[in-house]
Amino acid sequence: MVSRFVAVCGGLTLLLANVAGAAFAADQSINVSDSAHLSRELYARGVQIYRCAAGANDNAVGVWVFQAPEASLFSDRALTTLVGEHFDGPSWQGIDGSEVRGQLLASRAAPQAGAIPWLLLSGHPTQNAGMFSQIAWVQRIDTRGGVVGAAVCDKPRFGATLKVPYTATYRFYR
Repeated sequence: MVSRFVAVCGGLTLLLANVAGAAFAADQSINVSDSAHLSRELYARGVQIYRCAAGANDNAVGVWVFQAPEASLFSDRALTTLVGEHFDGPSWQGIDGSEVRGQLLASRAAPQAGAIPWLLLSGHPTQNAGMFSQIAWVQRIDTRGGVVGAAVCDKPRFGATLKVPYTATYRFYR
């Protein structure tokens, strides 16, 4: 009797885990087309910059408004080999001088609380040849941090900036 109860509970737990995972995996909004080819995967460490601004309905209570990212890009997960920078645009620039600008196509909530969303962006390379030339899509995944959280934004802080640390994986496709 006890073993049957344990088996049923274990089966329900597995079923619920599969349903939750399927719901998250079913969101295909940030997937690239099957014809896309992964050019490179880079790892970012930096900050998301926010500015405290007056709220629409209450001049005493403000809101944190996203301004720009500032991050270093590395070719390895250990974050030891610097290969570029990520900044406002959004843009990614390699140490070879090549650059790609992104335009948001889709966004989905990150699976981890307190993490900025996962994104799909169209890529628009600049004229410079290099690591970012011919990039058609950029994905941001595996995000950690970057969300303002409980930081207070009120009238005395209007205009102040807040830099929130984050990490992410960026995938660049041709």
